[in-house]
Amino acid sequence: MFNYLKISTLLLAIIGCKAIKSDKPEPTISLEGRYYITQIKAGDYLDSFDNKEYTCTFKDSSILAFIGCNRIGGSYKLKGSEIEIGPLFSIKMYCKEMATQEIKLINTLEKAEQFIEKGPMILIKGSKNHILTLKKIL
Repeated sequence: MFNYLKISTLLLAIIGCKAIKSDKPEPTISLEGRYYITQIKAGDYLDSFDNKEYTCTFKDSSILAFIGCNRIGGSYKLKGSEIEIGPLFSIKMYCKEMATQEIKLINTLEKAEQFIEKGPMILIKGSKNHILTLKKIL
């Protein structure tokens, strides 16, 4: 009987400790800064870039991107590692050589659901196998 009480007390203590929630807020992750756009994957489409003019900037809950022709912008929200981007706007010049890349960039940003930080690299992942790879400009 005595051993049963010891074991019961120990189990209650363990369960009770696990049930206590921490008052510490979740760590805040910031995307603030400027990044090179290094790769866009949108479904079966994949394109990599090393052009230092192709950039994406996050500042004060706003996003601004440039990939050779039009400026793309809008707002974004973070919650933990989740990201929501949009609505987006774009200048409407037509640049035949960059049209596909711009459409894929906009689609990838609009489908964004989560981001992963890997050193100086940020992966913005979305539905339907959309991934935008960014490299922090130091």
